[in-house]
Amino acid sequence: MTTIVKRKANRDSPLTGLPKSYCLSLRLDQCQDTQKVLLFCIPRPNDYIPKRRQTIDMKIEWIEDFLALIEAGTFSQAAERRHVTQPAFSRRIRQLEDWLGVELIDRHSSRLSLTPHALAYEDSLRDWLAHLYGMRSRIRADATQGPRAILTTQHTLTVSYLPRLLRHFRIHAPQARLQVQSSDRSDCIRDFQRGEADLLLCSEREGHPLFPEREGIERVTLGSEQLIPVCAGDRLGHPLFDLDNDTSLPLIGYSPGSFLGEALATPY
Repeated sequence: MTTIVKRKANRDSPLTGLPKSYCLSLRLDQCQDTQKVLLFCIPRPNDYIPKRRQTIDMKIEWIEDFLALIEAGTFSQAAERRHVTQPAFSRRIRQLEDWLGVELIDRHSSRLSLTPHALAYEDSLRDWLAHLYGMRSRIRADATQGPRAILTTQHTLTVSYLPRLLRHFRIHAPQARLQVQSSDRSDCIRDFQRGEADLLLCSEREGHPLFPEREGIERVTLGSEQLIPVCAGDRLGHPLFDLDNDTSLPLIGYSPGSFLGEALATPY
């Protein structure tokens, strides 16, 4: 037979010391002359209610405070930079530590000393903060002025054709908003093919156009360039080398993997 009874704890109970609690006695009668008793402590309502873990909302200013502390070197100077009192500043650093669940400052040191966790993630915190503010600026710009068209161009054209192209947009399409990305030619073509860029400014060999007759792509020729060999001159202004000779000449050229290097390697 199994019975469950409920009684108050008495002074002789092994659970004495738990005030205002009830003990649940579970008697397990296995035979007539042997019995076992299992005791449970059941708190009454409002007794031993587990504390709910306090939720802390992290504030961006705490990250800024921590970085200001690193730059200033002392709590007093950092608090002055942040325009708060030193007790309030120290409290905000402690709140950041509570939110992270780790200590950032070694308070056993006489001078400001960061814990290994703080040293390991200082750069990440700076990058995260810069990324967050950059994203906010982009969101605000998109909300007030509309999205930007992304123009990707190879490095060599950023100092030649790009300034003229941007000047053309400012005069004839002042409402257009462009975001310029400079990269290697192969990366520019890849981004344009993937749809990660709206405009592509790059060089191509004559007779070998990019994306020939591709639907949805418009081409505008901005100009052409001619490659000519040049050499240094002597004191009289005459060339140091005679290009009409069949002798080998020293050449400062382009890397074989670059666009111009491949163009020069192609037979005429």
